[in-house]
Amino acid sequence: MNGVIIILFSMTLAGIIGLVTNIIAISMLFRPYKTLYIGKKKVPLTPGLIPKRQKEIAEHLGKVVMNHLLTADGLEHKFTNPAFQQEVSNWAKDSIHKWLQTEERSIATLVQEYDSSIELEEWVYTKLETIVHERVNDWLEQNRHLTLAELLPEEVTKGAHEKVPVVTEWAFERLESYLNSDEGRAQFLRVVRQFLERQGSFVQMLGSFVKPDRIIERLYPEVVRAMTLVIYASGLRRCSQSRNRQTSPFMTGIMKMLKAFRIRLRIRNRLPFDKLIHRPVNEWNTFINPQWIERIVTASVSKSSSVLQRKLPSMLEFLNLEEVVAEQVNAFSVERLEAIVLDISRREFRMIKYLGGVLGAVIGLVQGIVLVMLI
Repeated sequence: MNGVIIILFSMTLAGIIGLVTNIIAISMLFRPYKTLYIGKKKVPLTPGLIPKRQKEIAEHLGKVVMNHLLTADGLEHKFTNPAFQQEVSNWAKDSIHKWLQTEERSIATLVQEYDSSIELEEWVYTKLETIVHERVNDWLEQNRHLTLAELLPEEVTKGAHEKVPVVTEWAFERLESYLNSDEGRAQFLRVVRQFLERQGSFVQMLGSFVKPDRIIERLYPEVVRAMTLVIYASGLRRCSQSRNRQTSPFMTGIMKMLKAFRIRLRIRNRLPFDKLIHRPVNEWNTFINPQWIERIVTASVSKSSSVLQRKLPSMLEFLNLEEVVAEQVNAFSVERLEAIVLDISRREFRMIKYLGGVLGAVIGLVQGIVLVMLI
């Protein structure tokens, strides 16, 4: 009976010692928070392990986060995951639809609230005018050295060349009809008389013998035929020359015409953005196609994922999250750090305490048996 009591006593005492020892060991991870002194001598094992090594723990934790948890490969895999992209797209589309349905302010009001110095209406028209001028200037500069035949599509130049004789013939028919009319004959007679009056006395004397009307009657058909042939040939020659002429003068003319065209006024008349930007956003649903939003969001998410995939390593390097994590952990108070660690590992610490008691009891059992055997 005495042996059983000795064994139980030994087990109880050793179990209590093991339990208390582990409780003290866990507490010494954080306690005391500061260094303790007896007189001028520092008390050993103060402060606790974590307060003493907080800076080193912060640095190592930052390295662990960057090297093993928040890695570029892991984030790239997340961003390129089709399920994640679909989730982001759905969230973005739902948010945009909700905003379009509930937002009562206009775009102009939203911009003014963001930055009162921005005149959205003028900014939009100025931007559009600048874009038009830049695009036209770029196109003109790139094609300034080309001829019209090289610049225009082949079917256009071919069609224009085929139409030149038709248009020229029509114009010459009109000219011939005018010259053969009474008005044309009278005009021609007036020109001949003025010509004779400007000549010397000998020509005027001849004119007194030969009436101008008879001259016109004899020469007029030949003059009309000669004029039409000359003008017709000149027109064809000029058309052929213009096809092989460089477009520089033509381009300069376009630029002068464009500047005099008052682009902003034309844009304002064609695209009434001023009415649109002052309309409440929730009225846009009448003319915004939901498929537009879906296509824009899907393309934006896909494009953003591709850009992030390429730029992520440099972004992480620029952000230097390792240093950010280390600074944040190092800025924690010891009490807060203790609360975080205990909150994460409370169950494990409890098991360690109980394990100390169990191991102590087992050791006490062995010691009690040995002691009873010796007695």
